[in-house]
Amino acid sequence: DFCFPLVFTNKLYRMTPLFIASVRLNPHAQWILVHYGGERSQLSAAEFDWLEFPPNLQIVHTTAAEVQALAEQKFKVTFKQKLETMDGPKLNDWKPAFGVLFQDWMKNCKYWGYTDIDVIYGRLDLAIPQAARASSADIISPRESTLMGPFTLFKNTHKVNRLFFEHEPDW
Repeated sequence: DFCFPLVFTNKLYRMTPLFIASVRLNPHAQWILVHYGGERSQLSAAEFDWLEFPPNLQIVHTTAAEVQALAEQKFKVTFKQKLETMDGPKLNDWKPAFGVLFQDWMKNCKYWGYTDIDVIYGRLDLAIPQAARASSADIISPRESTLMGPFTLFKNTHKVNRLFFEHEPDW
């Protein structure tokens, strides 16, 4: 039903085990943690081993340069600045573009959404009524007229995934 790509550049938070437990409560959703901090080896696999990730949680280790190359290829742009030199976790600013950027990992999902690693969820299958998931809604958000940073769902279609192109970004 749902795919949630999340990005982070730093080490895991103290509350990460609670986030992992909430992922475990939602086996119908696929969670993809994209770590792009520095070199691939900088974040050791040992930091993740003790967490016992559920099968619906995938970790993708990459570098800022690899993510930037993927974004430039998918968005058909050349960035003015290297992702690794931008202030803060800039990839999180691209959340509305995740449907294009990470489309290869989300092919089998009806909806994809953005969230954060410091959000803890209950059972999404109970929180999002079947009627909403079965409807023709292109976007599902906790607020009717606003996209919410910690949680918004987009129908995984070519048209909806490219809505962010209607805004003129300053790449």
